[in-house]
Amino acid sequence: MGSIEVIVFWAAVFVYLASFISYLIEVIFRKDGAGTVAWYALLVAFASHTIAIALRWVETGHPPVVLRFENALAGAWFMVLLLLVVDRWFKKIKALGVFITPAALMMLGYGVLVGAELQPAAPNFQSGWLWVHVTFAWLAYGSFAAAGGLGIAFLLKDGRDEDQSEGRFLSRFPDLPYLEDIMLKLVLFGFIGQSFMLLSGAVWAEGLWGSYWNWDALETWALVTWLTYGVIIHFRLTLGWKGRRIAWMTTGAILTEIITFWGIGFISNLHTPLI
Repeated sequence: MGSIEVIVFWAAVFVYLASFISYLIEVIFRKDGAGTVAWYALLVAFASHTIAIALRWVETGHPPVVLRFENALAGAWFMVLLLLVVDRWFKKIKALGVFITPAALMMLGYGVLVGAELQPAAPNFQSGWLWVHVTFAWLAYGSFAAAGGLGIAFLLKDGRDEDQSEGRFLSRFPDLPYLEDIMLKLVLFGFIGQSFMLLSGAVWAEGLWGSYWNWDALETWALVTWLTYGVIIHFRLTLGWKGRRIAWMTTGAILTEIITFWGIGFISNLHTPLI
């Protein structure tokens, strides 16, 4: 990292951490105003995060989508971006930050662990299809992460006894039918995004290696993730599944993302993790 990038990157990390702690204070101690502090801290951290991405782009001469650190940097940014966008479109979603901030912190921490060196893009990464592939990948995984967070919120709200109050934190989420509707829309958006991710990745791979699909570990788990969310959509549309069953499936499907991004990166060197 460059010296300025180091400053703004760690500023983003610490302010994301402050945001997460503020969310926890609101959840555990039910302190008035902690949620508001958490939200504005999230905005400040996102701004610093954006500057870090811009600086790395300038220093390397390519979008931050090549190295593992760069993918972690971009992936965390897309997750927070989708949270901000969803909050603008739907009501009472700010509390979703309690799930997104730790996910972003874990992703950034992973990036630091694997190394943050500055490198120019190798010839095989200098393809327009790569940028298309990575953009759709992070739109998909960011949507799935947000849907999983809403799935957890749905299960918590729906699991209360009839005579038990929601509390300050759960009351910040919309009613169950509306919450489920947003969750399913994010699943569908992510599924479409991942469909384009797989298609653009195949085109890129064919031009690079002469084969659209090689069945390496990362490609296979990306396909497993796509099929998993496809099953959720299928069960909802054709079998009429809804409520807790769909929420449990959406929450559990996050495991396929974790394996694809983190697990394969640790056990396989067959493919640079771009998704």
